[in-house]
Amino acid sequence: MAKTTKPSPQLLRQIRQVSEEKIPDSEAKQIPSQGLTPEESLKENLEQQQMKANDEVWAKKRIQEIEGEIKILTQKRQEERRKRRESSFAKASEDKEKMAQEKALLPEVSSKPKKGLPFWGKRIKTAQQQAQPETAARRVGG
Repeated sequence: MAKTTKPSPQLLRQIRQVSEEKIPDSEAKQIPSQGLTPEESLKENLEQQQMKANDEVWAKKRIQEIEGEIKILTQKRQEERRKRRESSFAKASEDKEKMAQEKALLPEVSSKPKKGLPFWGKRIKTAQQQAQPETAARRVGG
């Protein structure tokens, strides 16, 4: 058995136009705006234009809201970065102060070796230097 479905209102209207039958009022209301009077079409156009204008106004408001939120977020971000930078500078200065205090506590190490160390200031000669005769220029006291 084949299913039978109702034909669409557009199809019914086309069939009736071809067969020159009148469309009952109940079906005419269901058919989209193709059979409207000029006044009704103007009303629909005005409604559509009004809806578009409302959509544009809403979109502009939403854009302004989003831009405001972005500005607020960027300001918060800048403040956070500034606080972090200030805290890092404060930490660096504290570290410098601590280092200065530690340096003050530690005794200074001189780079000059003390006299008499090692072997009480005597020069140690290698075997090759010991085999060479001493000259006036190379004389080593000791």
